[in-house]
Amino acid sequence: MQTTPLGTCGTDTNSSEAVANDGSVLGLAYHTCTDSHAFRWSPSTGSIFLPSATTKPDGSPANSRINQVSADGTTAVGFEVASWGGWNAGFWTGVSSSGATPHTVTDINGDSVYQALAISGDGSMMAGGVYEGQYPYDGSGWRRPTAGGNLEYFPGFPGVSITKPFALNQDGTVMVGFSGDPNWDWTVGPFLWTQQLGTVNLDDFVKLMGGDLLGLSTLNTPNSMSADGTTIGGYSGGLLGYTGWVLQIKKAYVCHAVGSGQYQTLSVGFPGGFDQHLANGDTAGPCQQ
Repeated sequence: MQTTPLGTCGTDTNSSEAVANDGSVLGLAYHTCTDSHAFRWSPSTGSIFLPSATTKPDGSPANSRINQVSADGTTAVGFEVASWGGWNAGFWTGVSSSGATPHTVTDINGDSVYQALAISGDGSMMAGGVYEGQYPYDGSGWRRPTAGGNLEYFPGFPGVSITKPFALNQDGTVMVGFSGDPNWDWTVGPFLWTQQLGTVNLDDFVKLMGGDLLGLSTLNTPNSMSADGTTIGGYSGGLLGYTGWVLQIKKAYVCHAVGSGQYQTLSVGFPGGFDQHLANGDTAGPCQQ
């Protein structure tokens, strides 16, 4: 179904970023080249602009964009453009054909943080990054319940300037994304995070579990995940250019203490059983003989 665009910027009308289970599409729509906002489209109602929580210096709504939406389509995350040009984290609740309620995301000092990039399938948890140089959490990512509360920071790789979570599972207990700025940092790459594992290099994790990158030097950018957290998708650079990939982690190894200084390698379900074993003192990966 085609509908009349809300506006244009040259030949561009909108950028579709997310799709909900009900078929609604969300992202950014142009009014003009200097005036663009988060939008929602559905087959029954067509496209509508969604409101902004902040304003431009002239008092008009701040430019904004939605990056991801919950499975049921009612909660979305993204950013609003600050007067100085930064992309401040924001989110929208009660998203429907009649509009939404916009919100900002700030740290404990009331300062804005970098855009919200991911939301859990159930809409309960969102995640994003901090601005480069935003001390004392420079290089970290953040996560926070959409219902409210303080930001929880999780570290990126040592010495990086920014960490970007791109996908969460159904309840936000597993995250993947990219840590580091390829233009500035020495150490960059894809990351995997769980509450007990913390932030690890996804390439190294796959190899630790006996997996194979199938000729890729790195998985590079994981940007999607199944609700149960066992299937991750993304893209990397290969000999033929950009290469898409899908990774399944249904089981993972842990080294389990059986007493008397003896250890046993166990294959346990990922992510729930794996995190539970780590919480009880096991270590990730097979035991080293």
